[in-house]
Amino acid sequence: MFLSSVGFSVVMMSIWPYLQKIDPTADTSFLGWVIASYSLGQMVASPIFGLWSNYRPRKEPLIVSILISVAANCLYAYLHIPASHNKYYMLVARGLLGIGAENIVWMTQEDSVKVLILKKQVQMKLRFPKEILTRLLLWPSMFCFL
Repeated sequence: MFLSSVGFSVVMMSIWPYLQKIDPTADTSFLGWVIASYSLGQMVASPIFGLWSNYRPRKEPLIVSILISVAANCLYAYLHIPASHNKYYMLVARGLLGIGAENIVWMTQEDSVKVLILKKQVQMKLRFPKEILTRLLLWPSMFCFL
């Protein structure tokens, strides 16, 4: 979880310069859509993969989400190659990354549901906001001192 948080904060800081480099016609409103597409992909895919994992072995949705993440990262890495419409490819890549990242959501929810003691449930649920806070506040602030 920590490594994905670090990766997420590094990528978030580099989206705007990368978007301007691959497509100079992109503006800040489109940047908002690019950033939101990650969460939208996660929002759409989480219930689907959650239902899938309820009726089938948990390995299947996990493997599919990892494959989607790998494909989306490859697309994201090669966004500079197409001659036009690169900002739309970035929008699709970020959405696919959100779909691939949804496995974190249902895996953490599954872990927190398996804990039977109420005290342990509270500790489990409090751990994840701390990691998110670390990702969003502390990690980017470290780059200010470099």
